[in-house]
Amino acid sequence: MDINNAAAITRLRERWQTRTLKAFTEGAEPVSERICQIEQSNAAIEVYDMLVKFPAFERFKDQVKKGNMAREQVRIPNDEFADVVSVKQADIERDQIGQYNNLFDMLGVAARRHPDKLLASLMVSGFTTNDYTGQPFFDEDKPHLPGVVDANTFTNKMTEKPSAGSWEKAKQLMGNIVDANGEPMGIGLKKMVVCSQKWESTFKRILHAELIGQVVGSGAAAVSNIYAGDADMVMFPYLNTAANEDKWFVLDVGWPLRAFILQKEVQLRQYAQDNPNVHKDAFEQHVFNYQGYYRGNVGFGMPQLAIGSTGADAAL
Repeated sequence: MDINNAAAITRLRERWQTRTLKAFTEGAEPVSERICQIEQSNAAIEVYDMLVKFPAFERFKDQVKKGNMAREQVRIPNDEFADVVSVKQADIERDQIGQYNNLFDMLGVAARRHPDKLLASLMVSGFTTNDYTGQPFFDEDKPHLPGVVDANTFTNKMTEKPSAGSWEKAKQLMGNIVDANGEPMGIGLKKMVVCSQKWESTFKRILHAELIGQVVGSGAAAVSNIYAGDADMVMFPYLNTAANEDKWFVLDVGWPLRAFILQKEVQLRQYAQDNPNVHKDAFEQHVFNYQGYYRGNVGFGMPQLAIGSTGADAAL
């Protein structure tokens, strides 16, 4: 290919950009888009109001009561993320360009999955990183409002490894959370379990098996699984590390608000430096660079809508 043929270079650039965009848009749905509150951003930092006292309808009599809701703010900054595929000028001139097709496909896949990596890091950091309450996102006796000590605290942290007993505890913790008014929040009607591959089979048996084995007298029998259908489940590949594989989470995904926020400012954009007469790398190194770029972030939302377990202790 003649690199001085502007039309040919443009066609090549558009061909690779099309491959990247196709891989980005047609890939498997990221976990972050299944479990996060998705927000479109147009600022460097977005500010969210977290409801800690919820709307409560009451019988109307004489006059409407006001002031039943309370909010606390959360700020999430947008970050910039990019990656580059570099192509040798000599390979283009020799028409040896097919070898780069998969790299452009993977550029699109990486851009689509990158928020999942951010989310996994955020989730596991929740045991040590403070949220708007002034305590770690997953903790015991958390206040709904920072610095306010009252009876209506809540606990969303566990330490047990997965089991039917541990699942029962997580359900009880989530179902018993009350808001800052002391009213039940009604959490847990649409639950989602997030775990590593290590515990995927365990949760499939707990949540999906119709029958389970149970010791009866000196023998065993198949009995109905009372937890079947309790929750959906997703295996999160980015938890598959020695440090994080025992951690697991239960989220209520039935609310317009969520425990985690996926913030999108700029979707995937593509840029090229493919003119030796203009671009420094193309001139000095005879390498053409093709960049994928986006802006966004993930952040903590409402801790009341999540239970997290470190998995450090034995199962119940």
